[in-house]
Amino acid sequence: MNFNTELLELQTFTNQTGSLTVFEKIFNSINEVSCLKAEDLTSIEHIAETRRAIACIKGDCEILVEENAQQQTFLLDMAHKCIIIGKDAKYIFTKHSEDIILLSVDE
Repeated sequence: MNFNTELLELQTFTNQTGSLTVFEKIFNSINEVSCLKAEDLTSIEHIAETRRAIACIKGDCEILVEENAQQQTFLLDMAHKCIIIGKDAKYIFTKHSEDIILLSVDE
């Protein structure tokens, strides 16, 4: 069986006023978008009911993903990094900065 979770690099545009990371063409349709802070991240295991994209807007975190009897840890430490978690994969936030802000998008 394959490991369907993957780390993507999102397209980012930068100029003198700042950076814009483009979050497009990841899913054909989006059902839910949410913003998560440190107090929202618990040490419990989550299960992705659909494919889920998570990008770190501020701060950094490690996510341990278990899928098809395989485990892999992903580091989100820049706004242009995005993890796509496969449907039915289990995941847990193992470490995160106190100032973390995550964007979560469900297919």
